[in-house]
Amino acid sequence: MKRLKFVFSVFLLLFFLFIPSKVQAQQFVLTPGTTTISVASILLSYFPDGRLFYLEASPPYLLVEWNAIYSDGLDRSIGSICFVNCPYDPNDPALLEEQCKGLPNCTYIGPPGKRFCVIESNQYNWEYDSINNVTCRLYDPSISQIDFRSPSNTYPNQTFRLISYQVLTSPYLKLRVGDSITLPVRIVYDGIIKAHINISVNSSNPNAVFTSQLSNSTSQLYYGDSDTVYSKVFILNAIPNTKITITTSPFEYSLPPDSIPCTGNQECVKYFGTDAVCDQGRCWRLDSVDIDIKYASLNEIENYQLIFSIIISSVLLFSALKRNKRI
Repeated sequence: MKRLKFVFSVFLLLFFLFIPSKVQAQQFVLTPGTTTISVASILLSYFPDGRLFYLEASPPYLLVEWNAIYSDGLDRSIGSICFVNCPYDPNDPALLEEQCKGLPNCTYIGPPGKRFCVIESNQYNWEYDSINNVTCRLYDPSISQIDFRSPSNTYPNQTFRLISYQVLTSPYLKLRVGDSITLPVRIVYDGIIKAHINISVNSSNPNAVFTSQLSNSTSQLYYGDSDTVYSKVFILNAIPNTKITITTSPFEYSLPPDSIPCTGNQECVKYFGTDAVCDQGRCWRLDSVDIDIKYASLNEIENYQLIFSIIISSVLLFSALKRNKRI
């Protein structure tokens, strides 16, 4: 009996010595360590022309294209939502879609890289030289609060004009009666609607200046493009205050419903400003070039004749003197 008690005592001693060490070991293994979670940021690249977005309009559609990737290079989805003409307040902590709620927009969720979405809307500012804008929020769909912001903590946005261009040519010509020149007219385009520009070059007085166009329209132009057309100008008579008028108008593009037909110049002012004219049911933009035309004056003619006479007389005199020496 004593022996049995001794064996049982030894067993209990070993049990209490062994079990706590095992539990301690298990507790040591299960002790949690420090966990670090890293979140990759979104990088938005500029296009070659220096813009954040490639924009192309064909009302009522506006295509918005961007090039965005994750900083860690992983190929996981990126989300985007873009609004046209949203009065976004960068100081408002609300997300863009909350500030622009109800306004025309487009959305995208898919692979990173060069992607786009299309806004269907006619809510543009068509008035002459007026500015529109697009604002987008690019975000991580798995953590929607993580999005792209500029260093000033604003959403990326870009302004644009639907149809806008400059007409460049010689602002002043000084010619004589009988002269003829080739007059270049250069169009520099910065609109986002692709369009040809029709150009008409005419004289304010056909009895003084005759014009003949070598070409009457540009190639199709888009933002940053330019093209030059040429006209021949012939000076017939010196009549004061003669001007060459250059009228231009886009064509082969989508116009808002109320722009054609026009019945008066005032209807065209919203598209081309105060220099707009309505001609044959189409709005045109008017530019002009001043021409200073002069006759060759009588004194100039007499001077030429005098110089010519002196030269001939000198030659004849020299020949006569040379002949006398030989005699």
